[in-house]
Amino acid sequence: MGDRLDAEHRTPSRLRVALVGGGLVGQAAHAITLADDRDRFEFVAVVDPSATVRKAVAARYGVPHAVATLAEAAALGLDAVVVAVPDPAHRDTCLEALAAGLHVFCEKPLVTHLADADTLIAARGERVLQCGYMKLYDPAVERLVELLDDGPAELVYLSV
Repeated sequence: MGDRLDAEHRTPSRLRVALVGGGLVGQAAHAITLADDRDRFEFVAVVDPSATVRKAVAARYGVPHAVATLAEAAALGLDAVVVAVPDPAHRDTCLEALAAGLHVFCEKPLVTHLADADTLIAARGERVLQCGYMKLYDPAVERLVELLDDGPAELVYLSV
């Protein structure tokens, strides 16, 4: 899967990736990253139950496939998925992707119940299962970190 090598250059080929979930987080962070980093990612499909959402996101980023289900996307020959569905659906979406042999990057939280984390870990096998937080590289968060480097002298209130 994602570890295929280009025989001439002996470098990893681009990962064929689908975005599962075209809502706010999927659009505000993950679709942009997948579309902008074409050297590493081939943004193959947008998966969302809403035809309006999936088609709009796919059109905006030049993604060739807009499908309703993860099974449809997996049939396109993916290496990995970015899971950006509503939190309660993370577990089942990750399990489906892992069962399809795909690597998974899941937006936080990975699961809503601790026992479900064990289920996912047991299901991952040799595949990557990673949980991420898209705000880590948000320009506003990066600026706040810069400001805090000088000390919080005037800081009165901070909500995260």
